Amino acid sequence: MATILDGRVLAERIRQKVKMMIADLPVKPGMTAILVGDDPASHLYVSLKEKACAEVGIHFEKLIYPAEVPQEELIKKINELNKRDDIHGILVQLPLPNQSADAVVAAINPNKDIDGFHPENLRRLEAGEPGLVPPVALGIMKLIDTGRHQNRTAAIIASEIFARPLKALLKEQQIEFVNNSQTRYKDSQQPAENYYY
Repeated sequence: MATILDGRVLAERIRQKVKMMIADLPVKPGMTAILVGDDPASHLYVSLKEKACAEVGIHFEKLIYPAEVPQEELIKKINELNKRDDIHGILVQLPLPNQSADAVVAAINPNKDIDGFHPENLRRLEAGEPGLVPPVALGIMKLIDTGRHQNRTAAIIASEIFARPLKALLKEQQIEFVNNSQTRYKDSQQPAENYYY
């Protein structure tokens, strides 16, 4: 029998824990989100992050650029944010309209890389070293852990930028994973409830 994992309940529990932890900090954390273009989904995601920051006590700044902003201008702004002591995290909302996501994300100080997509953080993760891990991947692992199934197998349906850190975390927890759920499931004798999508 399949188990439905409730992400909203888990998210609220984590948010309350983060709120209490931040209340005890001597300095209020600060983050900046960089939003490029007019994509409605990207604007929604950033507004949700802004709301979450307000709920837990994180100072939030949002920088909005037109879709045609030169990549060099984004990198220059990121370099400025890297030097600010009051900004502890930087997030570039992906996808970018025309700019190179790899180049822009690589400009972020790895220690301020909120999304955990910086090449150095991905390298650290895959090498089992301390670093910033993508929160989406961590959230998925938390959900899987609440399922408490044995003989778990995960089917990853995601772009490589999201799949890569998740693969490393699944491997760390000795959870088998496949990238093409349809092919694997068709050939597998395992029941559907052993799979996570």
